[in-house]
This record gives sequence, structure tokens and C-alpha cells, in this order.
Amino acid sequence: MKNRIPLLLIGLSLFSNISLSAQNCPTEWFKTQDDIDNFAISYPTCKKLTISLVIREGSNIQNLNGLSQLTSINGAISIIDNKLLQNLQGLENVTSVSESIAIWRNENLKNINALANLEKCVDVSISNNPKLSEIPSFSNVKKAGSISVGGNALLSSINSFNQVDTIYQSLYLGGEGLTEIEGFKNLRYIYENLHIGSNKIKVINGFNNLIEIGGDLKFRSNEKLEKIDGFLKLVRIEGELYFRVNPLLHSFNGLSNLKFIGDIVRFYKNDMLTDLAGFKSLEVIEGEVLFIWNNDNLQSLYGLSSLKKINGDLLIGHNPKLNSLINLLELDSINGEIIIENNEALTSLQGLNNINPNNIKRLTIFRCKELSECSIQNICQYLNSDFNTHDISQNKINCNSKEEIKSNCNLSSTNDKSFFPKLSVYPNPVYDHLSIETEIDFEIKIYNSSGGLVSCNRLNKNLFSLKNIPPGLYFLSIYNSSNGYIFKKIIKK
Repeated sequence: MKNRIPLLLIGLSLFSNISLSAQNCPTEWFKTQDDIDNFAISYPTCKKLTISLVIREGSNIQNLNGLSQLTSINGAISIIDNKLLQNLQGLENVTSVSESIAIWRNENLKNINALANLEKCVDVSISNNPKLSEIPSFSNVKKAGSISVGGNALLSSINSFNQVDTIYQSLYLGGEGLTEIEGFKNLRYIYENLHIGSNKIKVINGFNNLIEIGGDLKFRSNEKLEKIDGFLKLVRIEGELYFRVNPLLHSFNGLSNLKFIGDIVRFYKNDMLTDLAGFKSLEVIEGEVLFIWNNDNLQSLYGLSSLKKINGDLLIGHNPKLNSLINLLELDSINGEIIIENNEALTSLQGLNNINPNNIKRLTIFRCKELSECSIQNICQYLNSDFNTHDISQNKINCNSKEEIKSNCNLSSTNDKSFFPKLSVYPNPVYDHLSIETEIDFEIKIYNSSGGLVSCNRLNKNLFSLKNIPPGLYFLSIYNSSNGYIFKKIIKK
């Protein structure tokens, strides 16, 4: 019997330890202010919360001061529809959250600076907190799942994520009071989407180290946005590139190194765009359409002069001031329809010359009332087949029907430079005098980057003076009645 008593005491001690261990941290959500206030008394050794911290509508919780001993949360932080909290003081020692942080629709929440010491989190979503005016600098967070900040009416600046180098999901930024994004200076990769919309930002310049976006890059309904200057290292977008209803946007200079877009490209209702300067490096659009539509002041496609491939449709319509397609001369591969419609100032299809007619699925040329030059060689070849579908009408004379276009075609001519014997154009870049040598007679036209004709002096059969032409990018059209057109890009220094 004497031997059994110590064993019994040991057993009781083990049971007691197990029970105490189970009581180290709460197992249910906090429901009242008393739960918060009594936390340190009820759970004096609890530093790592083993459940999510959830503060929801209907609770009387007005501060989190009683949680100051917490250092990590093995779950989420979810603070939603609370009407009393003004700050998150009490969470200042939390450095790790294993799941998402959601701070939504808290009527009186003014700041969340208590989260500034956070080192690890998965997703961060901060939205529709009408009095929130600042977000802390998450200076210890280097990687995140997704980040979403939007609808916080008093939040004017996001300067909070400058140490984040990778976002494994998406980044969404917006808010009616937002005027500045400077907080992503070290961000290099976004594995899914970047959306920027519904704000008052004038210039976007906070993403200068971003190299690649694995999903979409979208700019939508940014009523004050004028310039995109901040993506100078971005070379690849795997998803869509989307500009929709940005009424003051006129510059894309920050995208000048972008070479590849993996999905649809849309320019829609950007009223102040006059050209697409800024896309000078873009070579490939793998998506099913390049959509340029309803841009009221777009005059040229300057900026697309390196574009070689669209793996889908080319749709250009309802751009009333667009007068030239000449910047598309490098485009030789599409895989779908060409639709050119309701471009009232467009006079010529020059620029589409190098598209392989065998890859055009359908051709629509409609309601371009000044369009009179349509009989370029590849369009002629496409229309020469009775099996190729088309819709051509309500343009100017010579472009009003298939028959009118074909009547001006010379199907024996070619755009192949081998039919311009020993053609040589030099120097390029050119300063004052340009030499064009070939064994046949020719005429030339020079177009500026906006598609306008510029004059030059022909000094003799092969020598041309460009002294009076300003520096810039030009397109040289070399024409022979039997051999058709050849186009060259030249740089005037």
C-alpha cells in the first residue's frame, strides 16, 4: 500500500499538468470586452494564441489592450464590422500570424499601427474602414500571400510594404482617398495579379524593381491618373494588360522595357491618350486580342513599333482621331480577325503591310469615312480568295467594298525585299543624308511616328537630305509600281 501512494500522486500530478496545459490558452473566440480584459489573468502564460483572433459585429469590444502578452497567433486575425475599436493597441508584440489578416468595415478604426512589428503573415486585407488614415510600415515582412488595400476613404498613401520582395498571390490597391503608392520599392515578383483602381493617384512610380507579373496588370477607373512611371524593370506579364476608363491617362513611360504579354491587351476609354508611347520594347502579345477602342484623342499607335506577334485578333475601333497605323509595320503574325471600324480620321491601312494574309481569319473595314488607301499587298491577297470572309463598307472611295479594293491591287507585286535587287539603306541612324541604293527605280515617302508625311529633298537618284527633319523615329516607304512597297524604320539623330 505504501508503494502505491507515490504512484497515485505521480498520476495525479501528470493529470494536473495535462489539464493546466489545456488551459494555457483560450479555445474559443473572444466575445466581450471582459474576455479581453481578463485574458492575462485567466491565461497568464499564453503568448502564442492557438486559435484565430476574431472580433466581429455585435461584440462590445472597444480595445485590445489586454492582449499585450501575445507574440504570435496560430490562425487568422479577423476584425470585421466592429463599431467601437479605434486602434489595435494590445497587438504590438505580435510578430507572427499563420493565416490571413482581415480588417474590414470597422466604423471608428483610425489606425492599425500596433501591427508594425509583424514579421510573418500570409494574406493582408484592409478595406472599407472609413476613418482609417494610416497603415504602419511592415518593415519586417519580406514575403506575403496576397495584399489588398481598398475603400479606406481617409487613407491617402500606402508606404507600408517596402521590404516585401515577393507576393505569391495578388496585390489589389485602391480607395477614393488614395493619392500615392510608394510602398513597394523592393517588390520583384507578383505570382498572380496586380490591380490598381478607383483612386485619385496622379502618378504611379512605386514599382521600380518589379520584374515579372504572373497574372494580370489592370488599371481601371483611376479618375486622376496621368502617368505610369514606376515599372522600369518589368519585362513580362503572363496575364492581361488592361487600361479601362482612366480619363486623364496619357503616359506609359514606366512600361518601356515590357517585352511580353501572355493574354489580352485592352486600351478602352482612356480619353487623354494621344499615342501608346512607352511600349517601345513590346514584341509579343500571346493573348487572343489586342483591343484598342473608344479612346477619344488617340492619334497614332506610336509605341507599338516593335510589336511582331498577336496570337489572336487585332481590334481597333471608335478612335475618332486615329489617323495612322504605320507603327504596326513590324507586326507580321496574327491568329484571328482584323477589325478596323469607326476610326473617322484614318486615311490608310499602311502599317498592316507585313501581316501574313494566311493567318487572317476575317477582315472588317467599316465606317472609316476618310479611309481611301486599302489596296496594300497582303489585304489584296486575302481578298483574292473567295473563301475568305469580310465586311467592308461605308468608307471613302477605293475602300468601300471588296471590289473597289481589288480594282487597285497589283497582285503581281510583292512585299518581299528580294524583289528590290541589292536594296541598301544607310546610314541608320542617320544625321543629314540618307542613301537608298537598289537596281530599280523607286519612289519614297517618309512618315513620322504619328503617321504624318514629312518632306525631304531628293539630291539625286539615291541620295536624300534629311537635314530639316527633327530627330526621332521615322518609317521609310520605298515603292515600285511592279514590286510594291518595302518599309524601313530609320532613326534620325
